[in-house]
Amino acid sequence: ERAYLALGQVNYGQGEHEDKMRVYRRSIYVTRPIKKGELFTRDNTQIIRPSLGLAPKHYHSILGKTARCDISAEEPLNWGHIE
Repeated sequence: ERAYLALGQVNYGQGEHEDKMRVYRRSIYVTRPIKKGELFTRDNTQIIRPSLGLAPKHYHSILGKTARCDISAEEPLNWGHIE
């Protein structure tokens, strides 16, 4: 019985302590103002900290897509910005 209790419990997903560490992760940010209909390029987007926007794994999929609205510089990018 003691060996069974020592196995513990499996928890999937993020724990409470991992939420505090989000600021150290990276995400996609707009580096220059983008007007509605303008394309996302390497010149106007960048992957930087903190993790408030889209995950870096989506970076190549957003390049070449158009902006749904005007986006100011230094704003984290989200799916609502992309057409």
